[in-house]
Amino acid sequence: MADLRNHLRELLKGRNHVNKEIRDRADDEWDKAVVTPGALETLFRMAGDPGEDTSVRMWSVISIRNYVQFNWRLREGVPGHMDVATRQGLKAGCLGMLNQYHQVQASDPLMRQIALLVAKIARYEQTNWPELLATISAGVLHENQQYKVKYFTTLHYVLFEILIGSRVGPKTGFENLCSQVVPGCIALCEQYNKAVLETLDTLAGHLCCLLHKIMQRALRGVDLSTDMVKSYINNTVIFLDNAIDMRLSGRCAGKEPLLDQAIKKTMKTLSEIYSHRPLEMARSGVMEPVIRLCFRRLLEVRPFEGKLENDFFLRALGMLEQIVASLSSSPIIEGSFRAVVSDEQVVQLVKALLESYLNLHEYEIAMWKEDAEGFVFDQETEDDNINIKQKASNLFCGLAEEKPEVFIPDLINLIEGTLSNPQAGTKEIETALHIMGLGCYAFPSHIDNEHRQSQWIQAAASFTTHHDVYVRRRALWVIGQWVYSVPLEMYGTIYKLLVEAQANTHNDKVIRLTALSAMKEYIAHELDTESLVPVLGTFFESTFGLLRECSHTEMKDNCLACIGLVISMVGAERFTPFAGPFAELLRGYWEEERVKREGTKVMEQVIACLAKLVREVDALAPIHDFICTVIYQSTNTADPTYLDLVDNATELWLYTILNAASLTPQLAHCFSNILPLLDRSFLAYNHLLSVLHQYILLGGLDLLQTHGSAIFSRIASIITALEGDPVVTVCKITADILIMLPDHAAQAVAPIITSILQTISTHPQPSPRVQVLFMTVVSRLIVANKTTALSVLGPVEVLCSFIDLVTEYGD
Repeated sequence: MADLRNHLRELLKGRNHVNKEIRDRADDEWDKAVVTPGALETLFRMAGDPGEDTSVRMWSVISIRNYVQFNWRLREGVPGHMDVATRQGLKAGCLGMLNQYHQVQASDPLMRQIALLVAKIARYEQTNWPELLATISAGVLHENQQYKVKYFTTLHYVLFEILIGSRVGPKTGFENLCSQVVPGCIALCEQYNKAVLETLDTLAGHLCCLLHKIMQRALRGVDLSTDMVKSYINNTVIFLDNAIDMRLSGRCAGKEPLLDQAIKKTMKTLSEIYSHRPLEMARSGVMEPVIRLCFRRLLEVRPFEGKLENDFFLRALGMLEQIVASLSSSPIIEGSFRAVVSDEQVVQLVKALLESYLNLHEYEIAMWKEDAEGFVFDQETEDDNINIKQKASNLFCGLAEEKPEVFIPDLINLIEGTLSNPQAGTKEIETALHIMGLGCYAFPSHIDNEHRQSQWIQAAASFTTHHDVYVRRRALWVIGQWVYSVPLEMYGTIYKLLVEAQANTHNDKVIRLTALSAMKEYIAHELDTESLVPVLGTFFESTFGLLRECSHTEMKDNCLACIGLVISMVGAERFTPFAGPFAELLRGYWEEERVKREGTKVMEQVIACLAKLVREVDALAPIHDFICTVIYQSTNTADPTYLDLVDNATELWLYTILNAASLTPQLAHCFSNILPLLDRSFLAYNHLLSVLHQYILLGGLDLLQTHGSAIFSRIASIITALEGDPVVTVCKITADILIMLPDHAAQAVAPIITSILQTISTHPQPSPRVQVLFMTVVSRLIVANKTTALSVLGPVEVLCSFIDLVTEYGD
């Protein structure tokens, strides 16, 4: 047994070795070693031995979990199937390891792995493991507070795993478990909530957070209308309110992280309850205190001041956004909202959003000066999971849609009064423009006619040359926001205005990048190509200039995407004069990104732009070598970046070879990547087969004599795994080969035809297109070599299948 333990220990270390060869060798041996009699028991002993190396203990538990995951549900008779005794031994070993593990800390990675192992088995067993719940129930009542951590952690993961399982199977097991654990957890939540506020004890805070994480899962399986659950939600709101008061008052000196974490977890619990069961929450009457808390705190506390973590504002704004979005569709939720929120409070919240959440803050102004590109990216990101401003903007738009009569008329009067007032101050103008941009979807329906809308847009446009940089930037942003309302006859003016702002090198980089983003909004609509032509040269020169200046990946990506849209919009003839300089820019970026190896986002845009160039522009001979280099590097399976680039690169490859008059040495070099790629699976697989088809047509006899056997054997080996368009392409390739080499190819392509026939005969309903093309291929084979054709169609059932096809589609 000692030899087995030593062997398993060495394999575990080998599977995590930095050397790939050692890892691969250990992985190959592991599958045999883990099924050796006594191996699982030995892994349990190693995991529970405090004298063993921590990493070995960790990987012992992980290995047991992986074994359980892959083998627990195998049917009897299947290799790896576990008998009843093995399963019972695993369950007993897990509970023994859980009870005996005493080195528990607030954040313990080994404890987490033990909990995940127990949870994985619980997911498969559920009602067949009553000892688990008994063990956890006893553990959470243990007098040692640290011991409770491991049982709470285990319960959290058990609920998570069973919840995941209930999404694809019966929910009975999950609901039964929740009904058993919720009462005890609610009582413990009240106990630890009180302990956190009274003692600010770190361990109590950790247990409190764990309990609320458990409740996030457990409340999905119980009725929210019971007095016990309603009491929990109401008490959670009270605890959250008191914790925020304590955090703001400064009565938690030195314990701010503890309270921040408690506020974060309880806020997430309320948010999760509403996200999954909004109607039940409204019916049970517990939504009102949540709405009241969010409203009051959003009005009282300002973000970005460090008093509360951003997560609180994200959750509060997110919950109100979801509630407001449901007002018109759910009378129950609307009733709860109206019960606690007056029209006056709505106006106050809108004012707070505009003044404290959506305006420029000091840290943003500092970022503008220090990192213009980072500032623009931060302002334009739409990820409302991390962006408080985006959440606040969503809430503002929701209120404007659901409660327009409350504040929209006043905002319209404010905008019109400010923009028409020559004496208005800089701050007033910037605020009015900001409101105008935020209301780009709400305001048009409240403005009388299109002429009045045009006046608004013209007024905003007049401020793009304002002396104040913040006003100029806001005016350009507004023009981009109002793209859906700009009349077509104004597009020429807008294009000129935006291009001039972008081309003016005296402008701040933020101004130029904002103008480019606005330009991108208009170009994406492709409504008025002719109006863009007069400023096309200036646009390309200024955008190329920005490309050279930008260092952030996101800004490079934005410039390249905008240029790509313009290429598609204006066509080849108008873009040809700029193709050479642009291609050289792309070459520089490609080489730079290949050296940096910091990601593939810019490289993907380079490939997309090259694909547009190849499609639209004819005179690309000077950069043919560069294009083929990009194709080769992006489709080379030995290069790790190929996984991210292969789909776009294969499309570029297809356009390039379709436009090629002959098989150039550069394209011939790229051919070496095709055969390895045929064994891979990716979205553009059919494009790859089309590329191979074009190689055969261009390379002709020379290519087939050199690579024919490798091509035929590879296609024959993969055809049975294909369906749809790839099968069609293979049929076309085979037919063309038989035309080009009728005397030599018949015997070589016979395995391909046999595989195609097998695919058609086993597919429930092969498409008529595939069947007709297959008849064409067989006809070509008969013409080329009757003997080979008879050998392929020789078996009676095969010949009958082919005759059925002919009689069905022959007419």
